[in-house]
Amino acid sequence: MFLWLASLLFASSALTRDNFIRTAEQLIELGLSELGYEYVNMDEWWSAAEIGRDNKTLRLRHNEETFPGGLKSVADDVHELGLKIGIYADSGTYTCGKRSGSLYYEEIDAMTWDEWCMDYVKVDNCNIPETWAQDLWNGCHPDYDRPWGQNGTCADMTRQPPEWWNWKWSSQKVRHDRMRDALAKLNRTIVLSICNWGQAHVEQWGNETAVSWRMTDDIDANWVRIIEILAYNTFYLNYVDFWGHNDMDMLQIGNGNLSLAEARTHFSLWAALKSPLLISTPLEDLSERELAILKNKDLIDFNQDPIFGKPATPYKWGTNPDWTYNKTFLAEFYAGQSSQGFLVLMFNPFNNTEFKVANWGEVPGLPGGFSYWVKNMWSGEDIGCMERVSMQVGPHDTAVLLVGGKCSAP
Repeated sequence: MFLWLASLLFASSALTRDNFIRTAEQLIELGLSELGYEYVNMDEWWSAAEIGRDNKTLRLRHNEETFPGGLKSVADDVHELGLKIGIYADSGTYTCGKRSGSLYYEEIDAMTWDEWCMDYVKVDNCNIPETWAQDLWNGCHPDYDRPWGQNGTCADMTRQPPEWWNWKWSSQKVRHDRMRDALAKLNRTIVLSICNWGQAHVEQWGNETAVSWRMTDDIDANWVRIIEILAYNTFYLNYVDFWGHNDMDMLQIGNGNLSLAEARTHFSLWAALKSPLLISTPLEDLSERELAILKNKDLIDFNQDPIFGKPATPYKWGTNPDWTYNKTFLAEFYAGQSSQGFLVLMFNPFNNTEFKVANWGEVPGLPGGFSYWVKNMWSGEDIGCMERVSMQVGPHDTAVLLVGGKCSAP
């Protein structure tokens, strides 16, 4: 199956036991947990800032001021609610916020999280020592103007790997495999999610190491950044399947100044491309309409489909020639199969309303010349039996259709 995730990421002053448990309760009260949002995850501020490890046992120390009873008791309370709990770590010597990292302490940390009854760990990629200076090409981040693998280059032309190079040999993989191996020795399952920002072509080896892997640098709560991340990820969807997911980073619905149309597109394509669905917004700050977007059961069901693991993929670009990378104008037509039928998405990148047409014969695996039962997955409307669907799609919005069984013979 897939991961159904809700992420709690408070600032250092707000991440406390009370706030954490309150958010877990809100997942239930708001009806999110029954849709599958079952993980409550904390960021790095759970750990002690001063003496990060016990001098004798070398075990990580929690922040006693914000979690006075320890993290085992927090996990017990979360489990009592029927939910799961996630924790944050780093594959370097220090976390991004200068807390203690897990490099060289992987087995100790894995055993500690096991004793604390953690269910999930996100491993970040900050503060890597010189001895792990990542092979000659590893420091080359994805170039969002021309993605790797599509006649693209790294930003630094002097750091190109030779043709015989295999990214599975990367020191990034070797370093993250240390935590994978430590977790594998435990008697219980702790899900591993790695966050190396897309370095070393992580999509090519990520599923040998973890269940999900971050594909880019951090997301921001703005439309331009969301489109950049989507445009990049559309070229690497062939690596996504059961228990292996390109992580496009946290959902920004309710953050920043996204319009409702932009929020619908954000959620539609995160769900359709089968990225983990991680809510980053304090739940009490969500409006009813924003909450309704996060609770779209049809899209969640596609993201979590028990029979079809592959994501929706572009079948037609629209504005650009097919398979042309453009970080501001990504593909506009997507489709993917589910146990309920075919998901068809039509995205409008423009600032004005556009007329969009879904022709069944253009959708891979969906023969043309037939009428099919169609449902509008945002309005919930049963459109009926259609030979094709024509719709007005608002600025930056995405129409999502569920195309079911045939209604007539050709």
